Amino acid sequence: MKQYLFEHARIPASKFELYIGKWTHLLPENRTLADYVNTGRAPRVFAESSDPARMVPIVGRAEDFMLAVSGDPLRTNAYTFVHNGILGYPVCKPIPLPAKWQELLQEAKGI
Repeated sequence: MKQYLFEHARIPASKFELYIGKWTHLLPENRTLADYVNTGRAPRVFAESSDPARMVPIVGRAEDFMLAVSGDPLRTNAYTFVHNGILGYPVCKPIPLPAKWQELLQEAKGI
């Protein structure tokens, strides 16, 4: 799924440059994605041509997507989780389940 999104979730390079230039200040004004690639701060996929209408990925690598799956068969909702600014990558760690987890679940379900 992440690879599919990487290959298909794309925007025009000019719009991406606007986002990272004007709104996040990652690029100095009047710089391009090619400049960003040439300094080693972005993967080559962002500078495969100089066409401002070329479609570029919305993340640097397929692994940068975070997927969360949840649902209810009787509802139709979609959620997107994004951050606003340069915050880095999420950090996660395992959360150990309490002792006797299965017993606690059964008790909660009234079994």
